[in-house]
Amino acid sequence: KPIELATVRIFRAEDNKLLESRITRKDGHYGLLLEPGEYKIEVDAKGYEFPARDGTYKGEAFRVHKPLILALDIPLDPEENN
Repeated sequence: KPIELATVRIFRAEDNKLLESRITRKDGHYGLLLEPGEYKIEVDAKGYEFPARDGTYKGEAFRVHKPLILALDIPLDPEENN
């Protein structure tokens, strides 16, 4: 399900420098314009954990070959109460 008010952070992969942050909208969407390069993403949302156990994106570096608007769906797991 879409998660609003999640923080999506994009880092340059080579040195983990934070490049940009976005807050997801009510529909859970966000958009980031990326130039060619290698990046990593982290997501924070209250009551959820990143990366998701069964998610397709686990925080690994990925390469962008031409400018694009990133709008990747990134699954999160609900936090487990101990």
